[in-house]
Amino acid sequence: MSGVFLFSGTSEGRTLAAWLAENKIQCTVSVATEYGRLVMEENPYITLLEGRMNRDEMIGQLEKISPVCVVDATHPFATEVTSKIQAACEITKIPYYRVSRDLGDGDFGKQEAGGFDKKEKNANPGENVRVFSTMKEAAYYLENKEGNIFLTTGSKQLGEFVKICQDTERIFTRVLPSIESLELCEKAGLSGKHVIAMQGPFSKEMNVEMIKQIQATYMVTKETGAAGGFWEKIQAAEECGCQIIILENPEKRESLTTKYTVDQAKNELCKLLNVENKNIQKKKIERADIDCNAFQYPSDENRGDDAKQEKTQLTLVGIGMGSEDTLTIAADKALRRSEVIFGAPRLLKDVKRYGKEVVPLYKKEDILAYLKEHPQYRNVVVALSGDTGFYSGAAGFFRDSAELDRGADGLDRGSAGLDRGSAGLDRGSAGLDRGSAELSAEEKIWNVRILPGISSVSYFASRLQKSWQNWTLLSAHGRFCDIASQVRQKGTCFVLMDDVAAVKKLGETLLSEFGETVSVSYGYQLSYPEEEVRTGTPKMLQEIPCEQSGLYVILIERGIR
Repeated sequence: MSGVFLFSGTSEGRTLAAWLAENKIQCTVSVATEYGRLVMEENPYITLLEGRMNRDEMIGQLEKISPVCVVDATHPFATEVTSKIQAACEITKIPYYRVSRDLGDGDFGKQEAGGFDKKEKNANPGENVRVFSTMKEAAYYLENKEGNIFLTTGSKQLGEFVKICQDTERIFTRVLPSIESLELCEKAGLSGKHVIAMQGPFSKEMNVEMIKQIQATYMVTKETGAAGGFWEKIQAAEECGCQIIILENPEKRESLTTKYTVDQAKNELCKLLNVENKNIQKKKIERADIDCNAFQYPSDENRGDDAKQEKTQLTLVGIGMGSEDTLTIAADKALRRSEVIFGAPRLLKDVKRYGKEVVPLYKKEDILAYLKEHPQYRNVVVALSGDTGFYSGAAGFFRDSAELDRGADGLDRGSAGLDRGSAGLDRGSAGLDRGSAELSAEEKIWNVRILPGISSVSYFASRLQKSWQNWTLLSAHGRFCDIASQVRQKGTCFVLMDDVAAVKKLGETLLSEFGETVSVSYGYQLSYPEEEVRTGTPKMLQEIPCEQSGLYVILIERGIR
């Protein structure tokens, strides 16, 4: 076997290629375009392959080169390419590593909490943000809006966007300065001043000037993380009063793919290839070095006397639908052992029966600030609705840990992800499981556990006596979601809904779009005494009494009547 096969196309890919060469590891780097080849530094340890490949061509190259492993550092939105790479690796039985980009702290799926917040970035646009899953959804949203549109999403889906919005006079796009990109712009009907061909990432100041020059009312961007200049675009749009349209990173919705940061990938490759990482210097972690707002994973050899301290237990608990019957045994035990329980007010009503002190806080920074002021608590529970891995507030707790070196006590994600030893997070088939990690807050080290619960989707599927494995899972809870478009594309969709008014409006939309060609089921107050599950036509949703407020989930099945 020979070297590493690296699928590149991102700054992370270029970084890994340079690191492999520095460590004198032979590397074959595949890039899709001539531009990708031009920005890759030449090195005797790097062999470049230019051009897009289908699955069979990938298999042919892997069988020819026979690498030790494959590293997928393609763009996070290049999901089709990643699927082909994974399939090729599965067929050739070659180890596969997916490099995932750091997205930072923004959680755009939870706008009911007041938009998003980026630590140290001063970005808090709140209601000025709209999040979509696809470019089509964004285009349909902007189709009848007035004002100029600044697209910073690249050239690949430009034609799809222009086909829906059509008015090219108000569309301006920023693309890579490559012949392929310019040809795609021309094919979409954009040219001249409507095309900005430049290499990023760009500073906030440059983004501000471009927005002003274009006089943009809307800016469309992909959630690409710091490496893609995402936060600089967000800050610039906010400063200019430009509405922000975000295409959510598709990798956030995946659960069965192991993902590594660049540094984690380096560590894995060092172990696999039995080489010393020249870029990583082991350093004892002192308390002064530890950010009290981030998860830390010091290895056993670096803990020193801290490891001997009694740790305070912080447990993130998915409490299921809310009723006692849908609580797991592990969750029940954690709640019984707790000294204080945090959570949204609605959830705290369901756990008051434990007789513990309850505090109506659910954001990570608020909870940690409270615990800092109340050091007497040694067994803490954060109650989270449903399952910790399904549109859950748990994401805000563990996302900060993604960039940190886990060492021997890193994340163990079971069959779905990283195996970092017995102290990690196990996401397994049920989502996030019971692993543990360490969180430092000032002078204390917290032992963190995550306990999954029963999600609304699995509970509702059981009530309908259906399998949910082929459903498209959506949330219209505190965020915009073009449900009709999703039904049109995917067929069967499960949706979390805000309230009865939104449900009735959905019924009207579905009736207008599909008539009675779709079957609709709704679940109301699942697991509670007032639970109601019904199946019918979209008109059934319109007939729900306005006073029947509470929690709803909807299943829409196209072509099933």
